[in-house]
Order: sequence, then C-alpha cells, then structure tokens
Amino acid sequence: MKGLLDKSKTDRLRRERSALLAKSLPILSKILKEYSVNCPLDALYPNVCELVFDPHIKTVLDATPLGELCAAKFQHIISFFPEIISRWKERIDAKLIQLITDRCRRSGLEYTFDPENVLQLATTTFSCAYCNSRCDGNSFEQAISYPRVTMHSCAYKPKSRKDEDADEIIMHDTLRQGYWNARGDITFNVDSLKILTEAVKVCGLDPKSTTIAEIEAVSPILECNVCSDGYTGRVLMEWLTVVRLILLSYSSV
Repeated sequence: MKGLLDKSKTDRLRRERSALLAKSLPILSKILKEYSVNCPLDALYPNVCELVFDPHIKTVLDATPLGELCAAKFQHIISFFPEIISRWKERIDAKLIQLITDRCRRSGLEYTFDPENVLQLATTTFSCAYCNSRCDGNSFEQAISYPRVTMHSCAYKPKSRKDEDADEIIMHDTLRQGYWNARGDITFNVDSLKILTEAVKVCGLDPKSTTIAEIEAVSPILECNVCSDGYTGRVLMEWLTVVRLILLSYSSV
C-alpha cells in the first residue's frame, strides 16, 4: 500500500511540475525577449530552457502555486539577469571544456591545455553535427569558435521525444527548444585543432597560448597548400576564413 501511495504522490508532483512549467515558460520567454531587445547584437544570454536551472527562477517555481503563477511573479528577476547570465556562462564554459576532454580522449589525442584559457585559444573550435549533416561533399564543415558556440541555434534543438524527461517534453511542446547541447550535436573539433595549430605556428606564434583576439590583431594572410596550384593560382585567406571554412579534406595551410 505504501508503495502505491508513494507512486501516486510522485505522479501527482510530476503532473503539477509539468503544468507549472507549461504556464511559466511562455512568461519567461516574453521576459527574456524584452531583456534581449536592449542588449548589443553580440550579447550572450541563455535560452528560456536554461533559465530554469537558475536559483532565482527555481525559487519562484518552487514557491508559487499554479493558480498564482503570473508575469508579475517573475518581473523582479530582470534586475538579476547579469548575475543569471554569469552563472549560465560558467555552466556552459564547464560543459565546453568537458567536450574538449571527452573528444580528445575518444580520439586518442594527447592534448594538454589550461582550462583557464583554452576556450579563448585561436586553435579551439567546435563542430555542429546537425549543420555538417546538411553539407554535401563540396561544402565547408563549420568550425565554430568561442563564444559564438554558446549561442549557436542548433545547440538548443530538443532531443527526440523518446529520450526526453518530463521537463524536456514540456519545453519541447511549449517552445520547440531544449537545454544547451541536449542532443550532443556540439563537439570539439579535433581536425580543426590540428589545422589551426599548424596555421598559428606558420604565423610565428605559440598555439598553446595565442588567443583569438591576438591572432586577429596580427591579421595574417595564409595560403592553403591544398587549393593553391599553378593553374588557378594561390588561394589566400584571412584568419576568420581559415576558421570558418575548413574543408573536411584539408590537411595543411
């Protein structure tokens, strides 16, 4: 009997949680949109699903009965947005560093890096499996640098419904979104690491310490040895082109 009562209570709490999320997500979405309108175009901020992780949001959700939930209950969080965004960035940064560690381990690549600066390095880029799946054999593979990867739209695509928990199902149905990289589409780009390491060395810089800002300040012009030939001539690229347009077949710069 106790087991049945416990299950009944668990099911009831799950239903209440789902109803609360379904009602609060559109409210939070509107608040986030109002906040982002006044942000610079390159501003970083979480999607609504990521907001649910924040203590300020969780406090409102845990303390507010469904019948009392309204926009007014969340209005005060706007003043906490800088703090909320800072916590979100720390959480995503930790996930990105873990992606680097996991991918290198699976690839058998011995790569020693400093967690304090690895995301800012000129050699650090990430791939999106969803974007790359839509490329044909003659298309460029994406190499997404930091911090752009934190806002990459595909990172917030929801998982398949069969793999989602109760909260994720509500987010999927309400917003057609999910948590950051819930599908695992974003991975560390090992191939890009090798190419960009070589490219940074060509510039006379140290790939283990040179940041994106530093390499862009140098503004090097690089030649691709794969594409250049005597018939079509030399293929020259600025640094951002090297990063964004790395072909799957590239082996040298």
